[in-house]
Amino acid sequence: MIDNRTPNYSWPLIHPDNDQEDDVPRLWMTLLQIDALIASIQLDLTLISPEAIGALPVAGTAVAAERLATARRINGVLFNGTADIDIEDGGAERRLPELPEADQAGAYLTGARTWAPLAAAVLGATLAGLGAGPATPIVATDTVLQALAKLQAQAGNVRPVHDAGSFGQAGADTVSIDVSTHEDTVVSLNDANTTGALTVQFDNVPDVASASAVWYVEFIRGGRKSITWSLPAGLSLVWAGGVAPTLSNVIGSRDMIMFERRLGRSQIVGTLIASGSV
Repeated sequence: MIDNRTPNYSWPLIHPDNDQEDDVPRLWMTLLQIDALIASIQLDLTLISPEAIGALPVAGTAVAAERLATARRINGVLFNGTADIDIEDGGAERRLPELPEADQAGAYLTGARTWAPLAAAVLGATLAGLGAGPATPIVATDTVLQALAKLQAQAGNVRPVHDAGSFGQAGADTVSIDVSTHEDTVVSLNDANTTGALTVQFDNVPDVASASAVWYVEFIRGGRKSITWSLPAGLSLVWAGGVAPTLSNVIGSRDMIMFERRLGRSQIVGTLIASGSV
């Protein structure tokens, strides 16, 4: 018989090479010893209390906690935790001045160590230097208030329509449109004897990596001239649907074209968005 045992308590264990009549009594003895050990542990647990192991009760206070190990001074008074201390009035900054009752709840201490009512001195103050035009971009050096002022100006802004003028001669004409300042431009070909070619030149097309640039050109009787498009170097014009729109030359007609450059791309997309009468 192989006498196989546990490593810690050396209790007998069964072994596959042993006969059953040998291992059954051994296993029975091991189980009895385990049962006795568990019962002993359970008894010990019932006898354990905070006092038995030197621990504090749940609501107890350690003797050492009633006094600071090293006393410290508070406003010049030595304090070790065993007695109350009184702090004398340290100056005007600790007292509210004779403010109107409505202002006392919102009083604050200024840099000059004087008290002032919050509503009048802060909330009612005019913030200087926050004016911004609608075309002013937000930059990384702006404060939060400056950026908000620029956003407010841009959100509330209605850009006027730019009148590029009338191109009525019987020959070649060129109209220059500064895209950075003119988002909506009207080009009129409504004069008598208007023929020939018209070059529409886009200048200062924005190139913003995180935004799109959109602008509009409205043609009055735009079909009376053959229109070509002049773009800054490196840019090309493509049309929605793949074909340039045919503009009307009927008296009183108008055609509105939207141009868009997206996210720093080299293509400008043109789309005829409206046609009708003036």
